[in-house]
Amino acid sequence: MSSFVINKIEYVKAAGFIAATVETLNHFREPVVRIWNKRENRVYYAEDVYSDFVRLYRVNVAAVAEQYNDDEIRQYNDAAEYREEFERAKGKGRELMTNGYTIGSAESRKKLQFVVYSTINFFHSIQYQIEDDENTKRALRILNKYYRGLYNVLRRCDGVSQDDIQTWGSFDVLDDDETSAAG
Repeated sequence: MSSFVINKIEYVKAAGFIAATVETLNHFREPVVRIWNKRENRVYYAEDVYSDFVRLYRVNVAAVAEQYNDDEIRQYNDAAEYREEFERAKGKGRELMTNGYTIGSAESRKKLQFVVYSTINFFHSIQYQIEDDENTKRALRILNKYYRGLYNVLRRCDGVSQDDIQTWGSFDVLDDDETSAAG
């Protein structure tokens, strides 16, 4: 498999959208995507998301350097912060979250769903570029917390609530009486 380093700016733009999901509040005035910062004993802020995605970029660089045993790649470091791009993506993400998640018009929900699916696809491309076990574990530790949050956004866009899903600790959704109730 051939791996390459995804441009840092792409990580930063994804971080901007994810930061918008972390900053958007639901009807109970809680973050839509609530991620706990264990080190600082608080919820995640936009800056935490930015830092995570910069770390993902560095994991991508390390993994590709290791794959090709290339010290030149190992030394590669895009030092630009791309703050303007981060803020622009966060602003667009906030607008999408407001219109698609909070207000919930059908067209806005569809746009939000598309962006969430595109974000998940970007996550898959990150995973594809990182082949070795150690760097894969490092990347997945970061990505998994965001997968869960994006799943919750999609569930809301689809109009499915936790009350609709009665499978906590069991998987009887395919049982005859359950499938007929689901449609």
